[in-house]
Amino acid sequence: MEPRLTNRFRNSPIIAAVRDAKALPAAITSPCQVIFLLAAEIGTVASLVQAVKRKGKEALVHFDLVNGLGKDNYGLKWLAETAEPTGVITTRAPLVARARSLGLVTVQRSFLVDSQSVQVTMEQILKTPPDFLEVLPGIAPDGIRLLAAQAGCPIIAGGLIRTAAQVKAALAAGAVAISTSDEGLWYRPGF
Repeated sequence: MEPRLTNRFRNSPIIAAVRDAKALPAAITSPCQVIFLLAAEIGTVASLVQAVKRKGKEALVHFDLVNGLGKDNYGLKWLAETAEPTGVITTRAPLVARARSLGLVTVQRSFLVDSQSVQVTMEQILKTPPDFLEVLPGIAPDGIRLLAAQAGCPIIAGGLIRTAAQVKAALAAGAVAISTSDEGLWYRPGF
């Protein structure tokens, strides 16, 4: 378990998921302590990360979605050394071990579409455990509950979360945090 983010989630379980650089100012002024950068380009990713870090927050980059960057070990090394994010988000299980060896916090993103996807996710995280497992869609509390009981790592719920009730349901199901691009939820205290 990665203590730095886990401690931040205790105080602020909402993660600002930024899909567009235009939303970054709202994210960095929000109470959210962790920001997921879900879209960037090779030429701007470092400046986005630094903007987040200047505000004393943690920046995690969705590695798979950085335009212009090779989605391999070399691209990961470049990102770690040049942009210096807190960590990375990826759907690519083989990159988790490499990211951890570079000192990055790892979030493996998994889409729950059926029982087979749950089984594949479990096989992947048992083989190469990430620091966190992000489960999408986050509005599937039964899937969150199932993985929270079996995964051996903290669960982040993401995707399609738009209401306070959905946030509360995901947290009650065992998620330690919620990632959302809904700016209204970034400013909601009391979760």
